[in-house]
Amino acid sequence: MKSSNDCRGFSSKRIFFVCLLSLLLFASNASADLYSYNLMYASPELNGGKTFNYGMVTVNLTSQDHATITFKSRGAYLLENRLGVQVNAFLFGVTNLTEGSFVAQKNFSGFGDFNASFSGLSDLTSYSFNLTRKSYLNDKGHWTSAAQVLRINDWGYQAISQIDPETGNSGYAAASTYFMGRGVQSMSAVPLPGAVWLLGSGLVGLAAIRRRRAA
Repeated sequence: MKSSNDCRGFSSKRIFFVCLLSLLLFASNASADLYSYNLMYASPELNGGKTFNYGMVTVNLTSQDHATITFKSRGAYLLENRLGVQVNAFLFGVTNLTEGSFVAQKNFSGFGDFNASFSGLSDLTSYSFNLTRKSYLNDKGHWTSAAQVLRINDWGYQAISQIDPETGNSGYAAASTYFMGRGVQSMSAVPLPGAVWLLGSGLVGLAAIRRRRAA
């Protein structure tokens, strides 16, 4: 007959491994992948067309078919009226608009067409929306990284926004990785499953060491 101490030890071990397994299974469906672009390339109306960091566009890939796009202005600049991105998908949906309305493909003078555009924005410091990729005929691919969510349009740009400076004329600023790669601000890919598996392995190792010492 087992002692009460043996039963308590057995129960504690079962609870530990059940919690660990639950953590690993839950984390296998989670990921965080970020990719950012600077709005650097200006139209002549904005700051004389000079290259400058007017703002940033960040892509947050939350799953293989879902991403959140966030525009943020820098310094004294504001987002005004219109902005757009070139989505890397034949079919996609747009939801969770913080302001304005989705107007589909639009041309931005000097920067070409963008297949996801928005209008009706007041002066904002940030703007975000969600993208959902949809399967269509032979296009049944998925986004495997945040860097794949957007692509360059025929003019070499991935994102654009109308920028309202504190002084001077309003104009457009765009992001690109096509021209000298200067449009890329940062990339931070953090796959949570890998991190959690590493944590789980460490916990298992500690449990094994503790058991050996107890023996």
